[in-house]
Amino acid sequence: MRKHALFIICFVLLSISVLGLDITPETQDVSVFTNSAENAYVNLTNNGDKPLYSVSLSASNSDISFIDNDFDLGTNQTKQVKMIISTSATYTETLFVDVIYYERVDVTLQPTEDQISINNGGFDPNDKEVVEGSTIVWTNNDTISHSVTCDRFDVELQPGEQHTYVFSDVGIINYYDKFTNYNGKITILGKQGEDYAHNPNDDLSFALNVNSKKVETTLSIQLIDGDNFTVESNRQKDSVLLVENTGDSTAQSISFKGEWITYGKSDFYLSPGDKTYVTFTISPQIMSSTETNQTYTKQIIAYSNNTLDVNQNISIFVPYMSNVSVEDTVSEFFNNTLDDDFLMALHNMVCLANPEYTYCTPEIKEVVVYRSPPINVNYSTEDVHNMFRKQADIYNKVERSDKEMNKLISQLNEESTTTRDATVEMKRMVEQLMENQDDSDSQIDTISYIILIIFLVVIMILGGWIGMRKLKVYIEDHKAART
Repeated sequence: MRKHALFIICFVLLSISVLGLDITPETQDVSVFTNSAENAYVNLTNNGDKPLYSVSLSASNSDISFIDNDFDLGTNQTKQVKMIISTSATYTETLFVDVIYYERVDVTLQPTEDQISINNGGFDPNDKEVVEGSTIVWTNNDTISHSVTCDRFDVELQPGEQHTYVFSDVGIINYYDKFTNYNGKITILGKQGEDYAHNPNDDLSFALNVNSKKVETTLSIQLIDGDNFTVESNRQKDSVLLVENTGDSTAQSISFKGEWITYGKSDFYLSPGDKTYVTFTISPQIMSSTETNQTYTKQIIAYSNNTLDVNQNISIFVPYMSNVSVEDTVSEFFNNTLDDDFLMALHNMVCLANPEYTYCTPEIKEVVVYRSPPINVNYSTEDVHNMFRKQADIYNKVERSDKEMNKLISQLNEESTTTRDATVEMKRMVEQLMENQDDSDSQIDTISYIILIIFLVVIMILGGWIGMRKLKVYIEDHKAART
């Protein structure tokens, strides 16, 4: 009857308290291969006004296990719990995880009857807590006489004898055995106190949509240029990855992931026994000089819908650089991002919104495209290396051509400026000559001289204009050839 009364009191106190345990997310999807494991995480936040104790998670399905599963949660505190899903069979099912916890509540404690044994080692137990009104029974289980002596009583117990006492006052009683100097202590608590209580109506749960599937094939990856790279801060390094399907089924939706690494190909299929080359770019994310002159270990991870993940570690050494800052990193990011493809995408986006712009309506030209029939070609590792080297050589030649073109334009602009200055000087001289002529004969000679000079100036201007036209045509043809 007393236990029922205690439970009712605890239930009422829990019901009126302000509790707020939030679970994020309440539902999540988990894909796992049979005979392997996948991790999932859930965040528990106590938004209530009281601490929670012995918070734990449980699941009826043994495929789910928990790490660090019994903990206390203070007010406004969040705890992330790691779950491991490991399956041995294929299935698609929603599994529920229950979250239970305890709270300290005010309760009325009931008196009890407790035993203390006296043996050749002393009082057992020698430190006891009881509620006021509780009874203590000492029993001499030794072969010699002992005493229980304190300021309230002093009794001698022969072997097998007992002494009973009811403690009705709150306080601490220290006692001892005057024959052996054994010591003991009794702490008497008031009937009003606190205890841990669990209300099943406050338990919460969340769902895991588990898709357990069978491994259908296997992948392997190989680094063509090895696994050691040296990349300067805010720079990039390109390399090649060989991916092979070594299983008996088609690998579906192969993709890659890895910190500091971007890939030139993803979400593709690979038939059994087939291989493919995938380019990847390493871009160290360095924010300060202290992060340079170090070697970092990163992972290339290949995964698909029906294979296990394949991991390959690479070592990236970042040489020392001074004055590395976040601004440099952001600037370098934009310099590397604003390539031709990005600018074309930006052009298309602007013209889609503003088709009336002049540069959005280029002249339509008829173009004949010649297509050759497809030819199946298998490239060796050496072929791939040569293709990359030729591509880099072409880029270098184009860059040198751009520099030479800019130099030629600069020289032409300087010559045009010189011609313009000469024309102004000639005009000034002609005006001065006209003012200094006294007789008509001299004036006629001067006029003839002026006409000759003007004719020469016109010839020079016309020649400069023709040169500028030819240069413009040459630039346009050069740009068309690059495109």
